[in-house]
Amino acid sequence: MVDSEKLSIFVIMKIFLDDLRTVGMSHNPLKGLGNVTDFVIVRNDEDFINLVDKHFNEIELVSFDHDLACFRDGVEFTGKTACEYLIDKCLETGKRFPD
Repeated sequence: MVDSEKLSIFVIMKIFLDDLRTVGMSHNPLKGLGNVTDFVIVRNDEDFINLVDKHFNEIELVSFDHDLACFRDGVEFTGKTACEYLIDKCLETGKRFPD
């Protein structure tokens, strides 16, 4: 579940999509992505889709994990699937793809 209180303070959103890892395990301020506490952590496909649908215009950056261990009706939702969903939203709206 995504922390909705944390979302309310974001004007620009950074999403960390990963089923297991923390932001600090993958990123640090020296990589130029900002503070690890600046990310909204998303653990599954349903939360990712809901977050993108509700906050699409606020998304600045997305960190995608590949193997999310999310399955629905025998079909796996991966980081690639999430990226394709975001690309489709960009094409629908004409918005530039987030970093």
